[in-house]
Amino acid sequence: MIYKRDKYDELPDAFQVRSLLKKIQDITPVKHLMPTERVVDGEDKYLLTHLANGRFVIKPNITKQGVLYYGNYNGDKFKEKFISKYYTTQTEFKEIHDELMYNNVRLEQFKLLVETFPLFDLLNKGIEIPELKFKFSLGNPYGLASIYGLPSPFVNLTSSMDVALFYATNKYDESTNRFEPIKEEDAKEGIVYIYRIQQPLGQTPSLSTLGVEVFPRTFNSHTFLSHLPPAQDFNAAENVFGLTFQHRKVVSEYFSDLFKKGELLQPQNDVLYTKWKNIQSQIYEEAVDINIAKNPEDNKGDNITYLEKKIDQPITPGRPTFTKADLLRVDLLGLWKEFVDRIIPQNEEDSKILETLRLLPSSEKYSKYFDINNYYEKR
Repeated sequence: MIYKRDKYDELPDAFQVRSLLKKIQDITPVKHLMPTERVVDGEDKYLLTHLANGRFVIKPNITKQGVLYYGNYNGDKFKEKFISKYYTTQTEFKEIHDELMYNNVRLEQFKLLVETFPLFDLLNKGIEIPELKFKFSLGNPYGLASIYGLPSPFVNLTSSMDVALFYATNKYDESTNRFEPIKEEDAKEGIVYIYRIQQPLGQTPSLSTLGVEVFPRTFNSHTFLSHLPPAQDFNAAENVFGLTFQHRKVVSEYFSDLFKKGELLQPQNDVLYTKWKNIQSQIYEEAVDINIAKNPEDNKGDNITYLEKKIDQPITPGRPTFTKADLLRVDLLGLWKEFVDRIIPQNEEDSKILETLRLLPSSEKYSKYFDINNYYEKR
């Protein structure tokens, strides 16, 4: 449901919306805690969570809140309908198929690339922790693809109202690769959504955690992912409530300054952002093959014909990969420290995991992942 007012002048600004969001968050009951979870102070903390599939996520602390948020500066558009850009608006079967196939191939291509980054490779394969008799593994390439801007079936929710309000008051300028504060004349209304969590995340198939991974875009975004099925309007979800507001330059500039013009959320020197930007116009054959394996009724030749016409160039053989040259200026040790330092242990098991992660660069078994020369020799 979207809260609307007939007169624009009656709409609140983003500061007033922020005050209202705080009140709503304070009175919304927390229904998602499991019996084994305990309430933790500090909404900026990240907590280790062991999933049912054996892997881990580093989850933003929502133990004291029952809501998540989403913000967009273009409230005029989103208040009418909020459909995932992953799904095509075409109506003919072949056109629908081809557009979805293209999006899926690009997601597979992104996954292939991410899996060649040494620190992601390390976490994805898993780290042995003998004392605890299990592997610590982590990694969500499709979730990463969503927050790095690829069309996906996810809505990128956040547990931080300020993050949502930043995106609701600032617009990314493709020509400058920078966020710019919205002025009154740029857009009429912004919008912030409140997403009420109605049961534990493990019992909510459409909601999952991205949290913190080894790439900088995850460090301050507090991201959760809501899966949006085809043709489903996010506005129509019974646990979703949208608030529109009028833009004011001074308010937009406040949230811009709060996140250093977006640099804290989408840093320009992010190695994954830079690499993907350089190869995103290409399609690699291995990504096409993976999509064919998942959709065996498809014809590879037909798919390639469409894709080559779509990107206006031949398919690139092989797979995308981070090369040694890509990583020469990447401080893997510094990136690992920044990743690990965000974890707040809550019990003895968490503390042992954290201790293992901190000592990993000096471990004989895993040190190759922190040394570019060694990694490429032994890969």
